[in-house]
Amino acid sequence: MNEICKDCFNKKLCSTEKIQCKAMQELHVIQKAQNTKDRSVITRLLARKLGMRDAEPNKKIRLLGEAIINRFPELQFINAYGIKIGYVLSYENKIGQIVENLGKYIKHFAI
Repeated sequence: MNEICKDCFNKKLCSTEKIQCKAMQELHVIQKAQNTKDRSVITRLLARKLGMRDAEPNKKIRLLGEAIINRFPELQFINAYGIKIGYVLSYENKIGQIVENLGKYIKHFAI
């Protein structure tokens, strides 16, 4: 019996019926995926099925966003019209310029 199944409340059913549960089948699909991109897509879809969060509100990002909006006059329409913005931190990997630019803004605005 593996570590995951040892703590599962369905372990008796699996051992008596000699079948593999849906969770273990999904894990095997992920394990068999050949490249990292396929694995991350499969994992993300499975996380959504399980109701797991992939992002959450973040105060630092909100402060950064507000500082940027207040700094640039062309963005003042956001405040003027009461546009609501959700500032969230995503747990997904970011690539390329997005991370570099965010780092530059954080240093510039000293947040």
